[in-house]
Amino acid sequence: GVSSHVGQNPPTKASASKCAAMAETPSKALPPGMQAVAAEFSAWATQEPWLVACSAMMGTGVVCLLLGVSNSQPLLFLLCAACMCLFVRFADVVERHGLVQFLPKSTHWLMEASPFQILGCIVNSVAIVGCHLTRLMMLLCMELNEAQKQELLTHMHPRFRQAIFRQPAVRLLPRSVRHVLMGRDSEKVVTVAETKATTAQP
Repeated sequence: GVSSHVGQNPPTKASASKCAAMAETPSKALPPGMQAVAAEFSAWATQEPWLVACSAMMGTGVVCLLLGVSNSQPLLFLLCAACMCLFVRFADVVERHGLVQFLPKSTHWLMEASPFQILGCIVNSVAIVGCHLTRLMMLLCMELNEAQKQELLTHMHPRFRQAIFRQPAVRLLPRSVRHVLMGRDSEKVVTVAETKATTAQP
């Protein structure tokens, strides 16, 4: 019995400190934030063991369900995976550039303008359209001489005057709506209507 212990070296202080360092290595390998999260999770798991068991069983059930769906309906599983990839890509674009990336470039100035500028632009646009409509109603409802009619027409914007007096009403519709109403020859029909349109100018 004495001979069996003779060949073994007694534990030194260096080996003891090495063992203690190896025991503490896993906790030191984690970043400080992850250590705090791990400590909170451990405390929560200790306080709520039934919720931990429920979460584990639910996760196992979801994994089994996904495996079963992938075996029985692989196309459905691939479709869901593709939708998930699209959603992740959309979330990444929104996180990097925001939803403004999907808006027309002509609306980007709204993000940089002040509320006063935006309200001023809206009021100005409404006032201009209101003035044009008022002049148009005066031409329709009032008895005016040629000079007065010419003055009203002169103060109208050229585009508004062109759209009201020299274009058919179908030209005011979007191109897609015109195509649905009149088919692939909608542009020809509109061109013919423009050539035949009589000027309603007083």
